[in-house]
Amino acid sequence: MKKILLIFIFVMLVGCSSKEDQAIQQEIPSNSPKYTASPEKVSKQINTPEPEKKQEKPLMYQEFNSRKLKWGMGKENVEKTLNNTLSVLEISGENYYYHQGESFGLKSEVYYDFINNKLSRVTERINDIIPTSQGYLDVYKDLKNKLKKIYGKPKAERLQWKVDTYKNQPQKYEEALVKEHVTFIDGWEKSDTIILLVFGFEDGSPNVQVSYESKRK
Repeated sequence: MKKILLIFIFVMLVGCSSKEDQAIQQEIPSNSPKYTASPEKVSKQINTPEPEKKQEKPLMYQEFNSRKLKWGMGKENVEKTLNNTLSVLEISGENYYYHQGESFGLKSEVYYDFINNKLSRVTERINDIIPTSQGYLDVYKDLKNKLKKIYGKPKAERLQWKVDTYKNQPQKYEEALVKEHVTFIDGWEKSDTIILLVFGFEDGSPNVQVSYESKRK
């Protein structure tokens, strides 16, 4: 699992999202054929005080699952709150802490990143991806809709194309997805958190992640 700075990705995602990509995103048909393969006023009265802005409720981790975590927690406090000891996965000299769990009712591996022993990022790698009768696009849209119910409309939506053979053929997006031509990426920004949904294929299998990163460094 590569360690990627989500805030950087999100900024690039917002900056690079074009009207063309968003238009294509909206054209994803609900009945795409299933593709199987082996294995993203100004106030005119200057002296009139502006109405007090409603303060956005800080995003706490318990708002989107039952883990009841908060950004900045130490590893020991996270384990105590989870009532679960985190396993350690070492890659290239870096430690990744994780446990088996569920995300949106699907089996997943949940990774916790700490900076100076403070929780700064949580990544849910969803493994239990089974296509519906309409294929994998339905699963993607269902996950996205669940996130929209929590966070509202995404701030950024993008289709990241590796091979653009089917870029202008929305009816073939299911095939493009499974062939690893495209990755569906959606991003939300809340008061203290960046949320990113990545839905694609890698090495013939679904590569689906929902990541949360603290904006407080």
